[in-house]
Amino acid sequence: MIRALCISVVMYGSAVVPCAAVESPACFGWATPFFPYSAARVQDCLEAGGDPNALGATGHTVLMIAAVRGDCETVWLILAAGGDPNAQTPHGNRALSVAAQSGDVAIFNTLQFFGAEMNVQGQEGDSALQLAVLGGHHQMTERLLSMGVNPNVQYKDGRTVLMQAARAGHTQIVSALISSGAEINTQDSRGVSALLEAVLGGDYEMVLTLLPHGANPQLRTTDGKTVLQFAKEGAELETSESATRIYQLLQEFLERR
Repeated sequence: MIRALCISVVMYGSAVVPCAAVESPACFGWATPFFPYSAARVQDCLEAGGDPNALGATGHTVLMIAAVRGDCETVWLILAAGGDPNAQTPHGNRALSVAAQSGDVAIFNTLQFFGAEMNVQGQEGDSALQLAVLGGHHQMTERLLSMGVNPNVQYKDGRTVLMQAARAGHTQIVSALISSGAEINTQDSRGVSALLEAVLGGDYEMVLTLLPHGANPQLRTTDGKTVLQFAKEGAELETSESATRIYQLLQEFLERR
């Protein structure tokens, strides 16, 4: 079996080193959803003149299939043979999106090395950064941010990745986004901010993370309520001990301003 190199790029450097080759189990085949293949079979098909961008009946390329299965070796083989790193499925998904959401840094780095675009959003509005944050992958998020992707990318309803991370409780990701220039007080179409997401989620640590960076408890939603009012309601309803602590924290923060 011919072994290919997967690219692993140091976050702040340009060194190219091989990762361990992956033995591919039988899975979707050469542009068909039924024919089992391995990286060795893909190599044979390429050497026989196979099209690295051939589409199967479902509109998926072998590159996408390999990315879904985490098969770094086949990803390298296809790209080295001229496969399009930005090829999309009928739903607008790309191999880079798969790697970002799964947190597969080896495949992501290989795609980036062959020219995959970082800031493209799919038909559903998901970019690689949004999918990395959705998956809760701190390392992948930092990798993307270090490459200069937009930390303020938004969904169609105005939600940002910062709001997404705050709601999910990903404190490390929130800190990385803020350090890379994420706007902390952006509001979506309903007037929800990252701070309000943290308040509604009852996440005291997240509120504590956001406030020193300028998060505003006085921002109003489209129905006219401030973040502080939401916190007060949560405390009065005694939904949790953290709800009371969050309200007290916001009051103290505003008194010190």
